[in-house]
Amino acid sequence: MKPHPIPIAIALAIASLTGCAKRAEVSHVASPTPAAMVRSPRVTISTERSLDRTRGHWTMVELWSTYCDPCRRAFPKLQALADRYGDALDVVAISLDDPDASERDIAAFAEETHVRFPIVWDRARILEPRFHPTPLPTTYLLDPSGNVRFVHRGFEAGDDEIIAARLDALVTSP
Repeated sequence: MKPHPIPIAIALAIASLTGCAKRAEVSHVASPTPAAMVRSPRVTISTERSLDRTRGHWTMVELWSTYCDPCRRAFPKLQALADRYGDALDVVAISLDDPDASERDIAAFAEETHVRFPIVWDRARILEPRFHPTPLPTTYLLDPSGNVRFVHRGFEAGDDEIIAARLDALVTSP
C-alpha cells in the first residue's frame, strides 16, 4: 500500500531520548496543551481513519514500535480499554518503526497482539525526531478539543489500571 499524507493532530508534552523502557512513568498534564498539527505519511493497517475524525471525542494515541517488548504487552491491554469505553474513546496507535521495516511486520504485530484499533505507520519518521517520545510505548490522552490531558510513558504489569483510572476520572467527568 502506498503511503498517503494526512494530518495527524498530536501534542507530546515532554521531549527526551527515544527508547524502550522497563520502568513506566506517568505524566499528568496540569493545563491542557493544544495539539500540534503534523503531516505524516500513513499506512493504515486496520480501518481507514485519521485523527481529524476523532475531534469531539476522547482519543488515546499510542506511540510504539514492533521491536518494543513493553509495547507488545501493552497492546492487548489497550484493546481491552478500547472495548471497555466503546464509542466514548477512540484509540489510534502510531508505529515509529524504521522506514526499512515492512507493513507485514507491523500487521503481524497487530495480529499477534489481537488489536482492532487503527494502526498508522510514521514511515517518514516525522514524529520521533520532532517530539522524541521516551520511553516506548508512550500513551497520550487527548480531550474532545484536541488538548493533551494525560501522558503515560512505558508499560509494565498494572499500568493498564493506572491508565484506566485516569480515563475514568477524565472521560466520565462533565
